Amino acid sequence: MCWNLRVERITIMGANEQVTPAAIRRVLEPHLEQQFMAIDLSAVQQQLEGMPWIHSANIRRQWPNTLAVHIKEQQPIARWNDRGFLSHEGRFFRGDMASRWQSLPSLVGPEGTETNLMKRYHMLESLIAGLELRLQQLSEDPVGQVSFVLANGTEVMLGDRDLALRARRFAALYRHHLSLDQVERIDLRYEHGAAVRFVDQHFMAAVDKQEEQRHGI
Repeated sequence: MCWNLRVERITIMGANEQVTPAAIRRVLEPHLEQQFMAIDLSAVQQQLEGMPWIHSANIRRQWPNTLAVHIKEQQPIARWNDRGFLSHEGRFFRGDMASRWQSLPSLVGPEGTETNLMKRYHMLESLIAGLELRLQQLSEDPVGQVSFVLANGTEVMLGDRDLALRARRFAALYRHHLSLDQVERIDLRYEHGAAVRFVDQHFMAAVDKQEEQRHGI
């Protein structure tokens, strides 16, 4: 007799902001025609996890006639190529590009670079956390050149190698020598220093002590 039981109740937890309970129920409805014990919970889970904004879904039977659904929503960390979002793991997912998300940093790069760019984003965020700076955009071009833009518009060019070293050089340069309100661009694609372009179009080369001694500066 137990095999003739039908689902009479559904409980939904975790669908609070981006995913509505109504959307969850629409996915479940075709499965409710089956007997309670015959519902393929794995298939339901896969369908739910294929929906925008759902990171994970857990579905359990609760005796005698209830399906319990627990949803974990995606937490967007950045916009990706202005067509979706990235989670903190660098996992891409689609979602409504509403104005409420425009304050998120933008990550831009070729397809397949999402995870690496997210790792670089976390590295830069950690590095500049104590400098009261905020990343607005992090980009990688088709040949692997990486650059980022700060919230005040300053562009920083890191190049395609030694990115962590060059990012630390930027942090030291900012901390000891620069007011970024006056800086348009910083090019760190040098072995020992950086080229700095100020808003008034003047240039400054910041070099280490070895370079200063070499050139008699």
